Amino acid sequence: MQAAADWLSAQGVGGMVAVPGDVPLVPVTELEQVLSAHGAAPAMTIVPAQDERGSNCIACSPPGLISFRFGNDSFKPHLQEAADRGVVPKILPLPGLGLDIDRPDDLAALMAAPGETRAQCWLRDNGIAERLRAGDSAA
Repeated sequence: MQAAADWLSAQGVGGMVAVPGDVPLVPVTELEQVLSAHGAAPAMTIVPAQDERGSNCIACSPPGLISFRFGNDSFKPHLQEAADRGVVPKILPLPGLGLDIDRPDDLAALMAAPGETRAQCWLRDNGIAERLRAGDSAA
């Protein structure tokens, strides 16, 4: 994502939204909330992971406002980097964007969520959902 931010900045693009690949529920309504909440540059809007350790969606203007880092414990460093640049980030805890897949219980939460996403269908069609319901930790 950092390479994308650097490229967008070089092209003169005013902002970007980044969502990591392990976020299987990206409701349009939640993306609209992120964009609606996002202010004029310099600005950052962030959706934390449900455990408030990771960063599951970041809108920033300009794209190079912060250095992107993802994985466990990226949320607080993102907040700190924005603060170091004089930006007070808008924090939006959202249930769909807040769900990332790190552990089997995250898969169970995905299966319990409303919808028929490709990820949910794949889990069901390949027997993973049933194994999760049965308590199989190797699911």
